[in-house]
Amino acid sequence: MNDCSISSAKFYSPVAPGESLNLRVAVLDNTTVRFEVCAGTRLVASGYLSVQAVERL
Repeated sequence: MNDCSISSAKFYSPVAPGESLNLRVAVLDNTTVRFEVCAGTRLVASGYLSVQAVERL
């Protein structure tokens, strides 16, 4: 992965300082990754990353 940008993001709930977060990712295809950020069982953010693949030499 060479270049990555946030295609879209939605923030559902504020997070308190010191609150633990979990990041879940799912690779949908060669250029798209879905992410979710949770505080415990509460979904606080989600979205998609656009990834530019790197050609290996």
